Amino acid sequence: MCGSVMIGGEYEIRQAIGVDSLFLDFGETKQYRPSESLPALIVEQNALRCKPFIWGVKHPQHSQLIINARAETAADKPMFKDAWKTQRCLLPVKAWHEWRNQERFEFSLEHQNLLLLGGLYLQTNTEQQHLVVLTQAAASYLQQYHHRMPLLFELKQGLSWLSGEHCDYKAEQFHYHVSSNSPQLGLF
Repeated sequence: MCGSVMIGGEYEIRQAIGVDSLFLDFGETKQYRPSESLPALIVEQNALRCKPFIWGVKHPQHSQLIINARAETAADKPMFKDAWKTQRCLLPVKAWHEWRNQERFEFSLEHQNLLLLGGLYLQTNTEQQHLVVLTQAAASYLQQYHHRMPLLFELKQGLSWLSGEHCDYKAEQFHYHVSSNSPQLGLF
């Protein structure tokens, strides 16, 4: 689920969030994959900040990186329960990707250049901080591609959630745009 994300457009992100004082260094627009460093928004010392985090965390009982956590159960899982309380983050992205039979599908929002994905960041034994993307049940329109999707927020709701408030997650509230790298599929 959510095997890569597209990030870029620092100016668009600043405009959408409504801040000019954040240090945002998103570099060029490109596809980011697990184990790469992603910029994420956090609340630190009562201020909104942007920091880099490695996408994925190692777990002693798993050989692969854990890159996602279910929003419905993360607060109860030993690995994520502390982060759920105090280490929430938002990933400002342009799109997320899913693969099916070697075909990449790109998901974005209609008429919006920015998606805010919910995540949790974790401190590991190294000095680097890592994050996982939170997931929810896919919107009915998207279930044909995957049964899960990233936890999405509108700006106001995302900033409230980032500050520790409870929010309802409604995947159906958004209008999605789906495209594919397959020449037969085109746009929906």
